[in-house]
Formats: sequence, structure tokens, C-alpha cells
Amino acid sequence: MSSDISDQRDFSSMKKMRKLRMKSVGRFRIRRGKTRVGVKEMTMENLKLYLENRCIMEENKRLREKALVLRQENRALLSHISSSLTPHKDLVSST
Repeated sequence: MSSDISDQRDFSSMKKMRKLRMKSVGRFRIRRGKTRVGVKEMTMENLKLYLENRCIMEENKRLREKALVLRQENRALLSHISSSLTPHKDLVSST
């Protein structure tokens, strides 16, 4: 009699375990399906960000080149100003 009760407990616990396993398998299938969709979306988002990053890098390169030209122009203007001011200083100091 006691063995019948323990068999019933074992059987009911096995049923519970089987149900839990089925639920977890179902959850895994659901998650795996969502993951595939997520991967596709993530890949598209990654591609968009990559292209945006390339555009930004190209713009940075153009701006760096423009800044270099402006710096050179600025140096030339400063050199011209300082050379044109130097004779005036000599005239003032000699008098």
C-alpha cells in the first residue's frame, strides 16, 4: 500500500517535471524565434550606423583639410601683418 502511494507521488512528480520541461522547451522556441528577428533588426541597425559613421568620418576628413588650409592662410596673414608693422616700430624707436 505504501509503495502504491510512493509510486503515485513519483508518477505525479514525473508529470510535473514533464510539464515543466515542455514549458521550458516552448519558451526556448519562442525566445529563439524572437532572437532571429532581433538578429535581423540588429544587423540592419548595425549597417545603418556603419554607413552613418562612414559619412561622419568623410566629413571630418574634409573639415580637417579645410582647417589646415585656414591655418596656413592665417599664418600667412599674420606674417604679412607682422612684417608690415615692423618698419613702423623702427621708425618710432629711431626718433
